[in-house]
Amino acid sequence: MTLHTDPFIHPAIIMIVFIVSVILTGILYKRHITVVSRSYWLFLISTKILALMAMCILLLNPYTRKMVPDSKNLQIMIFVDGTESMNTIDCENQTRIEIARQLIKPKSAFSKSLSNLTGNLIFFLFSGDVTQQISPDGQFDSLPGDTDIDLTLNTYLSNYFNLDSIGAVLLMSDGQDNKGRSLMAAAAEYRNAGIPIHCIGIGDPRSQKDISVYWKNVPSESLKNSNQKLTAVVKRNFSEAFDTSATLFENGREIRSIDIGFDENELEKEIYINHVPFTAGFKTYKITVSNLANERNLLNNIDLAGIKINDPETFNIFYFNANLDWNLKFLKLFIDKEDKFNIDTVIRMGEKGYYVRGYSDENRLENNFPSCSDLNLYDSLIVDLSSLYLLNQEQISCLVNFIENRGGGVIFTGMANDLPEEILTLLPLTVLPAKSQKMRKTKLDFQSAKIFIEKNNDYITKFRSALYIPEGTEFYTIKNRQTKPGSRIVIVSENSSWVVLSTQNYGAGKVAYLNLNDSWKWNLQLENGSELYNVFWGKLLTWAAAASKEKLTIRPNSTKFRLSEEQELRVDLLNEKFEPENNAKVTCSVTDHNGREQSINLFPDSKVDGRYLGQFFPRKTGEYRVYFKAVNKDGFTIESSQDYLVIDYGNETQPYPMAEEKLQSLARETGGKYFNYKNTSAVDKLNLSKKINYIETKDNLTNYWWFLLLISLAFLPDWILRRRIGLK
Repeated sequence: MTLHTDPFIHPAIIMIVFIVSVILTGILYKRHITVVSRSYWLFLISTKILALMAMCILLLNPYTRKMVPDSKNLQIMIFVDGTESMNTIDCENQTRIEIARQLIKPKSAFSKSLSNLTGNLIFFLFSGDVTQQISPDGQFDSLPGDTDIDLTLNTYLSNYFNLDSIGAVLLMSDGQDNKGRSLMAAAAEYRNAGIPIHCIGIGDPRSQKDISVYWKNVPSESLKNSNQKLTAVVKRNFSEAFDTSATLFENGREIRSIDIGFDENELEKEIYINHVPFTAGFKTYKITVSNLANERNLLNNIDLAGIKINDPETFNIFYFNANLDWNLKFLKLFIDKEDKFNIDTVIRMGEKGYYVRGYSDENRLENNFPSCSDLNLYDSLIVDLSSLYLLNQEQISCLVNFIENRGGGVIFTGMANDLPEEILTLLPLTVLPAKSQKMRKTKLDFQSAKIFIEKNNDYITKFRSALYIPEGTEFYTIKNRQTKPGSRIVIVSENSSWVVLSTQNYGAGKVAYLNLNDSWKWNLQLENGSELYNVFWGKLLTWAAAASKEKLTIRPNSTKFRLSEEQELRVDLLNEKFEPENNAKVTCSVTDHNGREQSINLFPDSKVDGRYLGQFFPRKTGEYRVYFKAVNKDGFTIESSQDYLVIDYGNETQPYPMAEEKLQSLARETGGKYFNYKNTSAVDKLNLSKKINYIETKDNLTNYWWFLLLISLAFLPDWILRRRIGLK
């Protein structure tokens, strides 16, 4: 910057006027030398000359000349790191990318400092081999990919057509350059091009404590009601005596908490979990470990595994009755020949006597009835209504829970004058008749045999032609209107159409009422009665034991999704009859860990009945919950949910500290400056490339108030001194 003048009149005239004014001042002030002291007179002359000099300077019209970058062609490139590592929370409880968003907002202090830079500011977001231009006032999130700062900088350097217009590069990053060449390679090329790289480090350069958990051993398949052995590993990166806890979830429901203690130098610990699933279907098992205080990487505090729970090849049946009857005898003969069923029994034999079969330890029976936990190990129950008076309220509640929540199946038989309200709610009948009557031999009419017998089964015809209500059977005359609206009438008596077998779905399970106490007589009275009896009860027990089958089964390919890879969401849907449902509207709502939702429609699969497919494209890592909802044409609605974990298997998910030294070296080697994100006040004084175009600017001092004030102050001493001796 240099000082120049642009006089309002010719400089010679200004000089002549100044000299003449000085001479006249000396002549005019000579007469005052006798009035004041000589020193005061000299000071008075000096102030007058100062005022005349100020007037001359003003007439000379001074200005400065300086060379500034040509703003029309100058580009300042600002590269913002958008990789997954920028989601690390180590900036005063904020993520690194949140800090970057705040810094470049138009009204931030940083942006105001940037506005003082001459040139056009262009913002880019980069990740991997992707670089996209962004708006500083827009919302942007992290992108998939590794951090390759060298690739980003050099791709731009080699592709930009006019390097002489690049004044500087401003890099906002955590410095976690984990792919490609080192940052010093990029520094060399920018140094040769004469373009400085200024770095703003975002993050905490200090190492932080971290703890993680992952599944080590999980079976891909298991059987319902069988013990699963699961193994997980909890790891940490610090050494000290430490206690924490892990929590196990099944399909989003917490089922167990495990306390974990680390010795001083112990860095990892295996935990062993035994769990018994009570229902079949695909289940998600989530293991979590408690977060540390101010922990950065929370994604590795969770792991998910999926297990397909199959129905067992053998169904476990529990038979409970207040009286020993012939039906149990023939059931035992049938089941003893069948590998598919096991039966345990408790039968009251007298005032204090019970017949127990199937229990290795009868002391486990509570008042001669299984505990809730033992009852849930069975697949289906056969309960005589006349025996319910033997149960207390807690045992009744266990029975209700077995059906409603456990998803078990119960076949009620027999008669009773009075039943608990909870049992009446379970039954598919609106009311239980007060009286019964003895029946004549009456054929049976199978109206809805498909509910528990496969379609086109040859036995349906045999049942309809051969099976009957035996002569003299005690029988409730139940009419169709006495069944509940949601129930299904399966068997009625021929002609009179009295209900023999009715069923209904209740909660997660099934309930049947068999109004036929003497079916055992088929074994004695029919030529092939034993075969028909065994098939009838075998099908009925299989139907009841399979009650825990889900109406909406989520069948994902995995519980873990890779970031930015399209994933298939797949569900199998059954209607209220447990048949494939092809005419339903199936939707799902995907919610990420920040509460943001995305709606997805699922459409029928042309290859599999009852199957619906949808596509999901995860763009962020973290835990996702997917809520599925299916509504058929009759308004029948089923809802379910599944948890997924979206992970990036690269280094970006690791809780590494900010690589401050790398960024400092990059700035130093290219002639730039390094700033921490907390102190960016000097960002308006950046070094620029010497190869850019400069233009000369003219700046008149008369445009500045401070200059005019100085000129005015130059007249003030003369005026004050003249006033002191009475001069105007």
